[in-house]
Amino acid sequence: MLVAALDTATLTLSCALVEIGPGAAPELLCDRTDRSAAPGAGPSGGHGARLPGALQDLLVALGKTLPDVEGYAIGLGPGSFTGLRIGLATWKGL
Repeated sequence: MLVAALDTATLTLSCALVEIGPGAAPELLCDRTDRSAAPGAGPSGGHGARLPGALQDLLVALGKTLPDVEGYAIGLGPGSFTGLRIGLATWKGL
């Protein structure tokens, strides 16, 4: 099962794609970590602006598309409430 994981609770945006199989250890397929100037840094620098592109970049690197993702995981902090909302809302939307 392909799982997309992310953490947006702090100024660091972390995304990863992980393969999880029955009876096997999870395998990290690819990941990306970016540091933002501020959680709500506007259209060029905040997590909300960069998260969709970061996920898309990881999927393209593996030759996958969004329908290939079967599960979502998210870090819940501690951290910025705004950052948490961005991550949770993105995953809920997908």
